[in-house]
Amino acid sequence: MKNRVLIALGAGVVVAGAVAASAATLNLQADTLGTGTSAIVSCQDDPITVTWGTPTYNNNDYTIDSVVLTDVDATCYGLPFKLTLADGAGASLAESTTPAVLASAATTTVTVFNPTPISSAAIENATLTVSGTA
Repeated sequence: MKNRVLIALGAGVVVAGAVAASAATLNLQADTLGTGTSAIVSCQDDPITVTWGTPTYNNNDYTIDSVVLTDVDATCYGLPFKLTLADGAGASLAESTTPAVLASAATTTVTVFNPTPISSAAIENATLTVSGTA
């Protein structure tokens, strides 16, 4: 009986970890619009991956204050962008504050502004808009 309980608990932890990991990454691409993600990116065809910065444990919740954009093509370097994080109803939770343009690197860390900590569980949508072409 003990073995069955331990196996059930172990399986639950593995499933919970897989769900949390998949919810922490959003792929944004110009020619697709999926639930929870949207992108207007004219400078590249491949997806830009969005992941959360290092979370902080605060008042029984994990919060974030930064987002990491990866898989950014060189054709997007130096272009202005805006990143908005929203809840399931589309209400803005936070918007990018720095940098105002994509860095000249395949990975850019973006600071998001909100006067109170942003619960990572509340974020259901990420919208990235990159303006112009190189």
